[in-house]
Amino acid sequence: MRESGFEEAVAAYRAAPEEWTREATPHWHGIAQANLARCLAILEQRRKSKARRDVALDRAQLERQRRDNREARSVMSVNRITKQ
Repeated sequence: MRESGFEEAVAAYRAAPEEWTREATPHWHGIAQANLARCLAILEQRRKSKARRDVALDRAQLERQRRDNREARSVMSVNRITKQ
């Protein structure tokens, strides 16, 4: 399920106690609360995973930039030596 689907589910499970009160329908109230907890846990895992992936991509991009800068400095240095 896409993240937006889980967000919609969270909204629905948060609204469920209006229909399924603890006093009137304790079984369904409990199921809704458990499902809400599951959806929130899944969303949290996905967001943490996305954050870790974003950090890894940022690090990889930074490393590429550093490597490109080193190569450019090396070429500039060689050009200076050959001009002398």
